[in-house]
Order: sequence, then structure tokens, then C-alpha cells
Amino acid sequence: MSHIFISYSRDDIEFARYLKRLLEEHHFAVWIDESQLQPSTRWWRTIERNIDSAAAFVVIMSPSAYESDWVEREILRAEDQKRPIYPILYRGEAWSRLANIQFEDMRLGLRATLSAKFVSMLRHTVAQQQTTRTLDIRIEHGLLQTAAADVIVLKYAQHFYGADRAIAEQLVGKTGMKITSLMPEIGDYAFVETDAADIAAPHVLFVGVVELRDFDYEAMRKFSTDALRILAHEAPTTRHIAMTIHGPGAGRDEFESLRAQFAGYLDAMQSDAWPYAFETITIVEFNAARVQRLRAALDEELAAQAAAEKLDDGWGYHITVARDAESDGLDTVLDNAGAQADSRPYAYVVMPDSDDMDDIFYYGIQGATHAAGLLCERLGFERMPDDDTFDMIKQRIEAARVVIIEMSDANPTTYLQIGYALGCGAPTVLLIHEDHDAADYLHGYTCYAYKRIQDVEAILMTELNRLRDEGIL
Repeated sequence: MSHIFISYSRDDIEFARYLKRLLEEHHFAVWIDESQLQPSTRWWRTIERNIDSAAAFVVIMSPSAYESDWVEREILRAEDQKRPIYPILYRGEAWSRLANIQFEDMRLGLRATLSAKFVSMLRHTVAQQQTTRTLDIRIEHGLLQTAAADVIVLKYAQHFYGADRAIAEQLVGKTGMKITSLMPEIGDYAFVETDAADIAAPHVLFVGVVELRDFDYEAMRKFSTDALRILAHEAPTTRHIAMTIHGPGAGRDEFESLRAQFAGYLDAMQSDAWPYAFETITIVEFNAARVQRLRAALDEELAAQAAAEKLDDGWGYHITVARDAESDGLDTVLDNAGAQADSRPYAYVVMPDSDDMDDIFYYGIQGATHAAGLLCERLGFERMPDDDTFDMIKQRIEAARVVIIEMSDANPTTYLQIGYALGCGAPTVLLIHEDHDAADYLHGYTCYAYKRIQDVEAILMTELNRLRDEGIL
């Protein structure tokens, strides 16, 4: 129930076509019977079906339409089905038949335009009449700057990081806008044009969120919902947004971050705050290996869901959500993403922040912790963390159910975290590649040597099971 039905007299067909084009320029779906075939039972069933399923019924008022039995019959059908009626005055005078409904005056004919008020009322009506909403979701390898979307959506966690920093610097450097205009307070937003900033999307939305240390899974879910709510108000004709996956860069569990973000999209789909023309969300990730992991995770999440269909053109899913249903299956799968996820136990991983160690982390450590029912979190640093960041490290370690430490090629930031974990007495599993020696101060601690990634997974599975048997996990 998302199209607009146009009722008209055949004498007014040129204006009806013009009106259809105007409505489509505002991204409305329009149904109009241009054939005007000889009336028949089959023809009338088609008319009835399209009136019954319309979000709004627009009738073109003219002397010819006033005398038309079929226009009158269509109006009666719309009234019987309680379709919202919007009269448009094309020629002559307004009808007393519809005197209780405000009409749109378009007596300028093919030179007339739709008023902003009329378009706004139609948008609201179409949104309210939708019983289902659909969304295409894609995960692509690339850079946000080159994403062919209407809007790039970014968070501003009271400081710039990663993708939001890169986009902000590009906007400031290329357009001359002030950096402060891109720094919204918590709960506020900045919606800006990219102009000549060499960014493919014409607009960027910065959403003000809590500081990074507090940007947990619940905040990720809310951020996704808030972004779509803002666009429903600020840019309701938005069809396609591009954004990154939020969380892994701040040490959060990669897969749980994806689940929380996706759950936020579903929350928005089932609310009134949804851009009425919206179609697609593309998660853009510059790390090709992460793209494959995220796709595999969403495949596993959605594989058995009737509400999710694989797209034919590239990797992605077409999601259909019933707004008035208590459960469409998807919300059941994701009911613990967000608020409940933040109460789930997690393992905190200490290891060098190096691309060479990614396979050890993602395919050795993360797989074992997930199998044990734990989220897997890790903070990586290229340089010694400042006081605020170290406070975040301490917070993560203290709240972790277990700390997993990989010591091969450990650097000063790694040793800083190792020292704190051991000092506060957190349950700890120490790992090191067999070609390396543990630091002297770790003598006396059990340190498990491994040769292959499979060894890491096997060691951790054994140790995590032992900790569970001891009641620690």
C-alpha cells in the first residue's frame, strides 16, 4: 500500500499525465489507468484492486469529471475503502460533493505546480498507510568518498576518528566550511552538502553520539535508528545511504556490532520515522577481509529468514518488514542485539596491532570465544595511549570475563595492557608463537605455545571450557 491512485475524466488525460509526472518527480509511485478501455467487469476489478491498495486517492476535478459516472463510482469505492481523498481542481469550480476536503488549486493547468503543503500531506499519508516496508542492504569493499549514495552517514563521538575524520578533513579542505559545523552535540546532527569536496554523495550527515568509550552496542543500534529518523525529517526523498560498520575500530565485537547496527535499521523500518522513498543501505568497508567476514556473518543470520531474500545483482539482501506485526522473524533473531548485548560476557584480547596478526585474531581467537558464548573485543594502538584511552582499556579489562593475551612481537602498548590485566587478577590465557620467547617477568605464568592458527583455536577451546567448568565463565 504505497501508490497514489489518480481518478480523472478521459477529457483531462493530458493533465492527468502531467500530474503523474509531477508526483513521480517527488518520488511517489502513481497508478493511473491510461488505457481508458471500454468498461467491463474485468476492467472494473482492476480499478477496484488499485483503489483498495492505494495509499491515497487523488481525484482531478473538472466539469467533465463531474459528469463522469466512472469518476463518481471510483470516489464511492475510495470512500467505502476509507482511502484518504485528495481533490485537485483543474477546471471549473470545486465540487460540493467534496466540499469538506481541502483541494489543491491547479487551474493553471500544464503550468501549475504542486504546493509544498500538498506534497507534505501526501508524504505523511503514504508513510502512514504503508503496512510493510522494504530495504536492500549491501556490504561493499571501497571508500565512503566514492560511494554512489544520496547521503553518507557518520557518527561524531565528540571527537573525530577514522572515516568521519577523513570525510570532515576533506569537506573542510575542499569547501572551506568550518570544522565546528561538523561537530554536533550529543543528540544533535549536522547535515551538509558536499559541493566541490570530491565526494560522490551530494550530502553528508554527522550524528552526534556519546564519546567512543561509551559507544556500546545499544548506542550503535540507536545511532542507526536516529540516522534514519533524521533523514525522514531533513531529507525525506533519500533513497540510498552509505555508512561504515561502527564498533570494531573501537574494539567492539565485529559481528555483534553488525547485528546491533542492522537491528537499528529494523527498528526504524517499524517506526513512523522512515524516509518515504528509502530503498538501500550500503555498508562500505575498506578492509576486503572484513567485508567477507561481515557478509558471511549476515548470511548466517539471515539464511533461514523468510523476510530476507538474496539480491540478484551482487551480494546483498532484500528485507521486508511488516510494521503492524508483533514479530516478522527478523526481530526474534536480533532481539538481543543492542541493549541486551551489553550485558553479555566478553573476552578482551591483548595483542599487537598488526595486520600480520589479523588471521590469528579473527580465525583463531575470535572463533573460539564465539563458540564459548563470549563476545570478542580488542583495542589496538599504533602508539602509547593517552590517559583517557588507557582509562578505556582498564574499563574493558576489568569488565571482561577472561583476558586473552597473544605476546608474539609484543610492543610497549601490548605490555602496558598485559601488566594491567595480570595486576588486577583477571582470568588470563597467555599465548605465544613457538618461535618467540616470553618476557622474563612472565616466567611463572602458564604460557601456551602454538605453531598454527588451528592450534590457537584448539588451545583456547580447551582453556575456555576449563574456565567454564570452574565456574569462572
